[in-house]
Amino acid sequence: MTAVRLGLQARSHYVAQANDQHGTIYCHDNILSISAKNFLWYLLYTMQIISMLPQVFAEFLIDCRREHNYSQRKLASLIGCSRSYIAFLEDGTHLPTINTFMLLAHAFGMSPAELQAKLDMRLRAVA
Repeated sequence: MTAVRLGLQARSHYVAQANDQHGTIYCHDNILSISAKNFLWYLLYTMQIISMLPQVFAEFLIDCRREHNYSQRKLASLIGCSRSYIAFLEDGTHLPTINTFMLLAHAFGMSPAELQAKLDMRLRAVA
């Protein structure tokens, strides 16, 4: 097996093996070995998700804003930015910084982890 070794943190120090439809993943002493075929599949899948993120986030933000009955101007004032920045987020031309993401979560009455979980569910639905 041609293997690509990635220095990823493993949860345990013993050898673990997981099979899936694309190959075998081996984990030993905090080193993850993954077949080249498997690695390329995950890389392509990740690139697909990343390419969809701006549009999915834009639709997600619009839905959250409308759910809370906020105008763009009201949301902008809650998080301390301009209305045009909210418009850029909602048309998919910008993604929020981590700080802005945290402020958005607070404005919608949830933790950043809760907001991320909801966004993840939306991404999985379209992926």
